[in-house]
Order: sequence, then structure tokens, then C-alpha cells
Amino acid sequence: MPAPRLAIGPLESDVVERYHLLELDIQMEVAVDNTYNPEEIDIRVEFTSPSGHVLEVGAFWYQDFEGAMVIPKGDPGWKVRFTPTETGAWTALARIPARGLESAPTAFQVLPSDSPGFVRIHSENPRYLAFDNGDSFFPIGVNMAWWTGTGNALTDYGKWMGPFASNGGNTIRVWMADWSFALEGIDTRLGNYDARQKRAWLLDQIFAMADDLDVYVMLVLLNCADYNNWQTHGWDLNPYNSARGGPLGAPQEFVSDPTARAFVQRKLNYIVNRWGYSPRLLAWEWWNEVNLAPFSDESFSLWLQEMTAYLRAHDVNRHLTTNSYAIRDLSPIWELPELDIIQKHEYSDQTGSAVRDLAERAASDFQRLAASAPPKPILLG
Repeated sequence: MPAPRLAIGPLESDVVERYHLLELDIQMEVAVDNTYNPEEIDIRVEFTSPSGHVLEVGAFWYQDFEGAMVIPKGDPGWKVRFTPTETGAWTALARIPARGLESAPTAFQVLPSDSPGFVRIHSENPRYLAFDNGDSFFPIGVNMAWWTGTGNALTDYGKWMGPFASNGGNTIRVWMADWSFALEGIDTRLGNYDARQKRAWLLDQIFAMADDLDVYVMLVLLNCADYNNWQTHGWDLNPYNSARGGPLGAPQEFVSDPTARAFVQRKLNYIVNRWGYSPRLLAWEWWNEVNLAPFSDESFSLWLQEMTAYLRAHDVNRHLTTNSYAIRDLSPIWELPELDIIQKHEYSDQTGSAVRDLAERAASDFQRLAASAPPKPILLG
């Protein structure tokens, strides 16, 4: 019997611009039960730069779709996405270390571009943001979290994002909530995202629109409402709930249970491999309004430290990280180096505040947050 084969598919072009996407097909003949489990199959692609720097990126399982009805197109397969940060001659080499498989190297050329690069903390003032090339970036945006019940992701985001960008907007918050772009939900098994490949493809299209319109995305990875029942009955529908076959008897166990943490890391692996290539990704936002979930500051801080270490070990582009609070603002988590950006959401009927002028309240909240933590960008919305 011949040995299993691993290869990088033919390139559409062997030339790509700096900070632009290079997407490669990976041809692999190893049968696996769960393509989303990196303990079962973990395809790594090593990209070697002209200066000799080696960056390792994971491949991900992909199903293509097409048309207004978003129907599957062709067979699923493996892809890898990479954004080169140097000009000159690069090589790519696919490997499956656990199986001793290695592809032949593939060469490509990177040309200069006018892209400013990834968004970083400003090198001269940590209260601000800047691109790799040093240009400042000031986010002006809205919470464009999911599509409506009367439309779909393609029609709604297509309708919203063009006018938003043409009127000066440059940043949107997009949620991976159960009812939008989440990889896990009421219709999935934990750790298997086959049922959500359509939603993953739709999120690809949002990033493509963002690229076309010069818009940046804060991608919200988790939602507080999935871990309580007073907002959307989310915990009753949550696949981590033991009542639905999950490992947890109560939502507060999510941040401490080892099985739950392992499933989160598996999901992070897929998310980083699929969308971590993008300079349009302003930041990974761990949770929408996490203070409305039933976690203590201590237990959540430990979870945040563990998950951020995992994320940063896999995200070669070192995207920024943030978290958001609602109503409450001061928290020990803002002091953690695992969070690059502080974020608070303002509501006109906010509990415990007699100030209905959001601009006035935002100014005082900014001052209070700035005094409570090391210098970081502060986003209020």
C-alpha cells in the first residue's frame, strides 16, 4: 500500500502583494474521523520569509458555497491562509508532524503594496492605535453584530456596510453568537463544526466586504447571553449544558471545567487558522459584556490568561485582544497584559446612573477607566 500523500495544491498565481491574502489548497490522503480535532489531525504549514524567519500556520477544513441561496459548492477540503509581511521570495512547506508527512516546498514572490499592515498599539502612545507602517488608526464604528430575520448575511451586510463606509465609518463589531456566526450552537456537537460551515463561509464574505470597503472588524468570540437564561434563554439551548448532552451542570463551570476549556481551545484553533490571516481583524473580543455572565473576577481572569496564552501561541499575526463590559466598568481584568484594549458599553437607561447624556457619561467613564489600569486604548460604545 502506498504511503499517504501530503501536497500543496497548484497556485493560481505565484505572486502576491505584501499584507494581502495567500490562500493555498492542501491535498491530504489521510482518513480522519473529525477534521476539527487537532489531536487527531493537525496540518501545519511553514512559511519561510526572505530574511529566514519561519512562521507556522495551521490548515483548516473548508466547504465552499455559492449563490444567493448559499448552497454547497464542490467537495470540502483543506486550506491554509497566510498574509506575508515581507517582500521577496518565500517558500511554503506543509507538514503533519505526528504522522511524519511532509510536502514538497512551494515558492512564491511577494511584491510591495500600499497596505498599512496590521493594527497595533501605537508605539509612542499606548492610549492609541496605529498600523505596522506607523500611521495612526482611530476606530469609528457601530455594532453590526448579526443579520436581520427578514434578510440574510449577504444581503444585510451588503446593504449596511457600503453606506457605513462611505460616511466615514471604519470599524464594526461582528458576533460569533449562536444565531449568527458561531461555530457551535443548538444544532451542533461540541468540537465538530460541519453543521456551521455555511456560517463560517458567510463570515468569510463579511471579511471580504471589509477588505473591499476599508473597514475593520472586532470579532466577538463568545456571548454572555449564552451563559444565562434571563436574556435569551441561552443557557437552556447551550450545547455545553449537561441537559443538552454537554459537560456542564451550571454555566459558571464554563471557565473552570477542563473539558469545556479543551473544547474552547479546539474552537480557537479553527478560528485562528481560518480568520487570523486578516489585517482587517482589528481585535479578538473574547466576550460580549462578560460581566453579565455568572463568572467571578478571579475565575474569569484565570480562564482569560490560559486562553490568551493559547491564542497568542497560534496567532502568528498577534492581533490585539479586548473584552467588553456593560453597566459595570471598573474591573481587575483591565490590568491584565492579556487584554490590549479596554471596552465598555454605555446604555441610556444604565442601572445606577442618573446621567442620561451619553457623551457626558462617556467622558467621566473614560477618566475613571484610565485611572484604574495601565495605559491602554479605551473604547466606549
